[in-house]
Amino acid sequence: MFARVFTIVFLAALPALASPEAADRLAGEALEAFTTGDFDKAAELLTKAIAEDGGRPEFYTNRGSCYDNLGKTADALRDFDVSFQKTVERTHDPKDKGLAEIIYNRGATLARAGRFREAIAEFERALTFDEAFPDARMDLAWILATNASEELRKPAKALEYALEEIRRHGPHSPGAVDTLAAAYAATGKFDDAVTKEKEAIEQASNILQRKQYNERLRLYEGRKPFIEQPSPASH
Repeated sequence: MFARVFTIVFLAALPALASPEAADRLAGEALEAFTTGDFDKAAELLTKAIAEDGGRPEFYTNRGSCYDNLGKTADALRDFDVSFQKTVERTHDPKDKGLAEIIYNRGATLARAGRFREAIAEFERALTFDEAFPDARMDLAWILATNASEELRKPAKALEYALEEIRRHGPHSPGAVDTLAAAYAATGKFDDAVTKEKEAIEQASNILQRKQYNERLRLYEGRKPFIEQPSPASH
C-alpha cells in the first residue's frame, strides 16, 4: 500500500517595511526554488535571507518546510519553533490564530517522520488556535483510522473528525473523501466506505491517486479496513 503524504505549507513571504530589500529578493527566489522541488537551493537562499533580516518568522517556517522535504526532521522542527517564537514577538499575542499554521507544519513533519503520537498532539493543538484550520482534522482522521498501531487507532474519533471537516469545508479534495471512506471502513461501515471511495476515484486527479483509491476500494468491498503499513525508512 502507498503511504499518505502529509502536506507541508510553504508560506508566501510577508512584506515588512523594515525588512531589507535583499531579504525579500532572496525569499522570492527561495519560493521559486521550492515550487520546482529544489529544496536544497531554497533552504540555502532562506538562510541568506535570514542573515539579512532574522526577524521574519515566515523565513524560518519556509526553511523548516525545506528541511522537512529534505528529511531533516530535527532542523525542520527547530525552525518551526523559532518561527512560533518570532510570531508571538511580532503579534504580542500567544494565542494568535496564525500560529495554527506553524503548529500544523510541526505535526505534518512529525507524521512524515513516523512520530504519530506527537503528530496527533500537534494537529489537535493547531485546532485549539484555529478550530477551522483546514486539513488538521483530516490528518487526524487518517492517523486515527489507518495507523498500523492498534493502540493509536480510534475509529469513532476518526469518523467524527472526518465528518466535521467535510461539514466545515465540504469535500474539497479527493484526499478528503478518501479519508472519510477510510474512517467509515475503520468503524465497520463498509457500504458507506465503498460509496465514498468511488467518489474519491471519480475526483482523483492522477493515475497514482486512482491506483491507491482502487486498492482501498477492493478492501472495502471485501469488508476489510485499510491499515497503513509503516514506512521502511522514517526521517
